[in-house]
Formats: sequence, structure tokens, C-alpha cells
Amino acid sequence: MTQDINDWFDANLLSLNLDKTHFMQFVTKNGSLNDFGSLHGNKTIAMVDNTKLLGLTLDNSLSWRPHIDTIVPKLSSASFALQVVKPLLSWDTLKMAYFSYFLSIMTYGILFWGTSRPSSIIFKLQKRAVRIIAGLRSRIPAENILGCSKYCHYSLNTYCPFYFLWSTTGTISG
Repeated sequence: MTQDINDWFDANLLSLNLDKTHFMQFVTKNGSLNDFGSLHGNKTIAMVDNTKLLGLTLDNSLSWRPHIDTIVPKLSSASFALQVVKPLLSWDTLKMAYFSYFLSIMTYGILFWGTSRPSSIIFKLQKRAVRIIAGLRSRIPAENILGCSKYCHYSLNTYCPFYFLWSTTGTISG
């Protein structure tokens, strides 16, 4: 198989940048990795456990933990930024900051990782950001803020419940 790939690259006058090229072998929870090397010409292509592809961090078991670990600091920074600028901005401008900064990071690729087990961390960060914008303390249940049931983030139309509430009522009311 490796020779076929090498022949195809040679026939199409293409070359690989081996500094940027690697491969990943996907495994199941109980599966094990097969030990095989991938060669291009006389050089070995490195095997990796996770990689970034189109802004999503994939790991070899598709657990989405590495991706979530990369966006948690970004969302925490966005929450802090919202808290800092809240006294300086109007309600509409604060909503715009939430949508452009926090929600754009959160919803990128959510159809892939949104139902994974570690995604609950992300939804907790969203609740924190919504509480900051609404000026509510952390002890108030998020269901009252978002106007949805305890398990609302598992429904496709409520992945972005804050947007739904603003677009339909113009206020945050539970």
C-alpha cells in the first residue's frame, strides 16, 4: 500500500512536506494500535495520537477530550472579557460581544463534539457567560436563565438557547 501511495505522488509530480505530514490510527476503547510504519520514499511518516484538522482537534479514539481541552481556556478568556467590559457596554453591544466572541468559539464543530461526555464543561462555561451578561449570581439555576429544562443542551434547537431567547423575546426570562 505504501508503494502505491509513493507511485501516485510520483506520477502526479507531487511531494509531501514530511515535517507537516503525519498519520493517525483510529482505535476503539478496548482496541490496540497495530505497529506499522508508514514510509514515503525512504523517510518515515510520524504516527500521532491527536491532530488538528480544520480547527477541530481529533484524537485516535474520537473522544473529543483534546478538542474540549483546547477551547476551555478560550471560553474562559471570553467570559472574563465579558465580565470586564460589561460595565462599559450597552445591552445590545454586550450581546454582540457574546455572539461574536464566546458563541463563535463554542459552536464551531458542535455537531461533532456536542454530545460527547466531556462537553458538559463547555455548557457550564456557557451558563457562566450568560450569568455574567444577565448580571446574575452563580447560585441561580441556569434553567431559569436559559428558559429550558435541565437537559436542554442535548436538543439540537437549544444548543444555542441564549440566541433563541433573544431572537424571540428580546429578553432573558425563564
